[in-house]
Amino acid sequence: MRRTAEREWSAAAMAREIGSSMMSIQDRFGGLASRCLIVAREDGEDIFYRYAPADDDTRRTIDDLAQAYKERRLSVINHIYATPPPSDIQSFSDAFLITKKGKGG
Repeated sequence: MRRTAEREWSAAAMAREIGSSMMSIQDRFGGLASRCLIVAREDGEDIFYRYAPADDDTRRTIDDLAQAYKERRLSVINHIYATPPPSDIQSFSDAFLITKKGKGG
């Protein structure tokens, strides 16, 4: 959507474009719209979506991410799916967990 920022997309058209299900696209469009990354326009029974980040900082961040993905795709993907380390608060609270001991323990 970023590359075609002036184009409006229906969920059906996007599903065809990227080979996904329309329900999945509708869910993703809803999430992007709620985060103010795209805007929706109703036209009768149809809804069309267009890339439109809410502010320039967000737009620049997305542009930077797109550039990083272009240059270092695998690194970006690995970072997205990496398990974040536990926070200091989580580690501290885990220290107080009471667990059952096994037999003989």
